[in-house]
Amino acid sequence: MIAAHNIGPMPAPKKPTSARKRPRRGPGRPVGSSSDATKRKLLEAAHREFADLGYAAATTPSIVKRAGVSPSVLYHHFGSKPALYCAVIEWQVDISLEAFEEAIAGRRTLLERIDAILEAQTVIWPQYGHDNPILVMAPFEVRRHPELKAAREQLRRNEAFYTRLVAESEDVKKPDDGLAQMCLAIVWGLSGVGAIVPDVAMYLRAVEAMRRLVAHEAVSPPERKRR
Repeated sequence: MIAAHNIGPMPAPKKPTSARKRPRRGPGRPVGSSSDATKRKLLEAAHREFADLGYAAATTPSIVKRAGVSPSVLYHHFGSKPALYCAVIEWQVDISLEAFEEAIAGRRTLLERIDAILEAQTVIWPQYGHDNPILVMAPFEVRRHPELKAAREQLRRNEAFYTRLVAESEDVKKPDDGLAQMCLAIVWGLSGVGAIVPDVAMYLRAVEAMRRLVAHEAVSPPERKRR
């Protein structure tokens, strides 16, 4: 992460009448707000800005306005626009992987695990992605902007999850990268669908249709020809 700008120390407070000294507040921290809460506000605002406009068109003045903080607070916590974008991607990958790991716990076959992940998507997507699929666009942004190298490392974590998903499924005959990429494509492809459907309800119906397809419930088996 690029180093943060030096905001400078706060002025020394006046001595209280009491003999006990008041602790000085750290530089850059807004009054009445914890550091974690401020970072979360910035991440949420940046998430919306980058998703709405793309990395190139997004601006730090607009992000701080959305977050309701000063520019110095953004630079104190993240240092730069590229570092903030990478932090947003890391945050979103963390959310997805945590939900997916919990979903597949106890599931042993690949199709059971894919179904559990799709079910988890119905919870994650309405909250974080139904109208701003930032993770879907991230691979394209990383290719266009070399300064987003750290975001590429976060996306590799996501790819590694699917590689392990396939390798540890007991019914997979021969794990390979192609199968892992196909599993990733199912989930990410549905995320792309979410970006073009008119509402969350339509997206949830699409996910349910994919679950039926994976479970062999969406189509009838072919009729065997009589000899």
